[in-house]
Amino acid sequence: MFENIGVLFNIILPLIGLVVAAEVFLVILNRVIKPFILKTKTTLDDRIVDALEEPVRMLGILLGLYFMIDPLVGSSLFYGHDFGFWFQSVLILWTGHLLSRIVNAVIAWYVQEYSVDPKYKSQLKINKDIIPILRWLSRILIYLITLIIILQRFGIEITPLVTALGIGGLAVALALQSTLSSFFAGFYLLSDHPIRGGEFIALEDENAVVKGFVEEIGWRMTRIRTRGNYTYFVPNEKIISTSIVNFSRGIQNNWKGASVTVGVKYGSDVAKVKKVIKEAVYAVQKRDPKIAKSEPVVRLEKFGDSALEFKALYEVNNYFETELVASEVREEILKGFAKAGIEIPFTTYHIYLKDEEKRDSKKQKKLIE
Repeated sequence: MFENIGVLFNIILPLIGLVVAAEVFLVILNRVIKPFILKTKTTLDDRIVDALEEPVRMLGILLGLYFMIDPLVGSSLFYGHDFGFWFQSVLILWTGHLLSRIVNAVIAWYVQEYSVDPKYKSQLKINKDIIPILRWLSRILIYLITLIIILQRFGIEITPLVTALGIGGLAVALALQSTLSSFFAGFYLLSDHPIRGGEFIALEDENAVVKGFVEEIGWRMTRIRTRGNYTYFVPNEKIISTSIVNFSRGIQNNWKGASVTVGVKYGSDVAKVKKVIKEAVYAVQKRDPKIAKSEPVVRLEKFGDSALEFKALYEVNNYFETELVASEVREEILKGFAKAGIEIPFTTYHIYLKDEEKRDSKKQKKLIE
């Protein structure tokens, strides 16, 4: 019995030894080497050390399994290859995994270092929002190259496989056309960044239904939160195919423009109407801190079907309160119009009937006769 235990111990000893050796190496790395690395100006070395932790543990287990199993199987073949061949293939996979983690660490360092340091912030060529997609693509590319190398080791011809994957990929692309369109649209939004997280936008025009703050730009959909605290999930494909009004990017950084439109009866005194509207804005400015104290602008916007349409332009201090301010301005305008005797007309239509015209013409003929 003790002999069997001794034999078993001798078999698993390489696994235990190499796992322990990997842990000892990590302890030295974290407690001896890493304190010196933390003193350097860059964080790249810190990120690479953190990326090595999992692969080192994995390597200790793999090497331990190899030295434990190899004496047992000897030169036996498994599906035409010896154990050493299979182990080398696993090591290639491990290398691909290691490279994937290092590349991801370098990407994260590049964005963090260049976006925080004022010296390099202007040199940042990658939008931070695109980093998750960039990491995902780099990981897929590295694993794909690793898989191709392994297939070549097994003597599998790559060209027919690539051709078959191409045909299959075309079929999948046609079936998922809408999803892929939204994916590439999301990639465009994150790279060209016509909108960014936290910005206040409207789709189609400034008075659109979908109007709010950009919360997140995903790979397929963008999340927009309205001022009423509703959330719209808009496909990226729709966003790039329509007009985008970005209220957060004015000529001046502090410009938060808002407006109110009102129609008055034809024949009204234009100068009087403009004065009443401007005084209404002044009245709101005196009592409400949500509206800025800048000079409002009132103009005759257009000749409507039933009214002269005027627009009052002013500034608000917060986009979230735009509608609240607009409501107050409208109320003051109504009060001002009532005092000044200015009418807001109903929509009216003039309808002419051909039968009545014919009857009128017959009456006129009879009168002439």
